Amino acid sequence: MKFGIISGIVLAAYLLVVYSLSIHYLTDANIAYWFPTLGIHPIAMFLALKEADRITGGGSFRERVRAPFLTFTVANVFFWLTLYALHLYDPQLNQLELSLQLQNAQQQLETGMGDPQVMNQLRQDINSIQAELAHPKPQPMGPYVLYLALWNVFGFGLAALTVTIFKPALQK
Repeated sequence: MKFGIISGIVLAAYLLVVYSLSIHYLTDANIAYWFPTLGIHPIAMFLALKEADRITGGGSFRERVRAPFLTFTVANVFFWLTLYALHLYDPQLNQLELSLQLQNAQQQLETGMGDPQVMNQLRQDINSIQAELAHPKPQPMGPYVLYLALWNVFGFGLAALTVTIFKPALQK
């Protein structure tokens, strides 16, 4: 839990620094999502596993995966709450993301998908995005809760990988 809180604070600080550098960086998946997930989380998960192994002496896979997964889960809550707070603080961030979605959808429409149903759905999506851009709504929390849950599934995979790679010192 300790490492989850520490890495959560580090992740929140990271997002705030990224935001302060440029709002556009938060729309780059590599900067906003993948670097923290593959650069910050694994370090904290390894440290949590190392401490848990020191205290318990190892144990089964099931017992060992708890500490790194809990670390990821706690830090992930910090991450998504900070991202949500940034969207509430700066509605321009949501507008920027919608503009990028609109550009992407319009480009797909120009390219053509072949299937008339897909093309009609794309036109509806474009109209929906344009309507939201014209009349912005408050940022809903629902998508962030969904992403938090989905990323926790990925976090379990990272925790399992961490446990698999780093065997307890007693077993070496």
